[in-house]
Amino acid sequence: MVASKGLGCYFIKTQVVTPNKITIEPDFVDEFFEYKVLKLLPTKVKKTTLRNQVIRFGSSVPYKDNIQSNFIPEIFTQFGNFFTFDSVTINEYMPGQCIDWHIDKKDGGHEVIIISLLSAAQLDFRKDKEKISFTVPRYSLTRFSEEIRDEWEHYTKAESRRVSIVFRNSKC
Repeated sequence: MVASKGLGCYFIKTQVVTPNKITIEPDFVDEFFEYKVLKLLPTKVKKTTLRNQVIRFGSSVPYKDNIQSNFIPEIFTQFGNFFTFDSVTINEYMPGQCIDWHIDKKDGGHEVIIISLLSAAQLDFRKDKEKISFTVPRYSLTRFSEEIRDEWEHYTKAESRRVSIVFRNSKC
């Protein structure tokens, strides 16, 4: 295992790669990064089964709602060395809240990249009658592309408070 540190972020070169074009990198970030991201979230709790709050930075493609700024906060720019993105979405889930089955819009780029904070989560995928599930640990980076990104729906439900950060590149 090789680790390097950057702006409160540890990048661990250990990966779990599946044949379905899903990569999970545990311990991609640390508690300092988590703390800085949580400071970006307003404090509010909604009584809903869907995500508690969604805030977006950068490009409005493919999602135009909840844009806080056209500029991406500096805490995220360090990741430009690892992947290309032009928008960042922060999703907050309270226990029992979920994001329903969906396929991300195609104009959000060829890959979905997610950092998980506060707690681990189960990420479920389905296509026709087939279903697969993965545990994404706290501080991990998950990437999915190709068939699993374009043809499989995905879903997650929070068992405890969870924040996910989704990076998209609408220019590819």
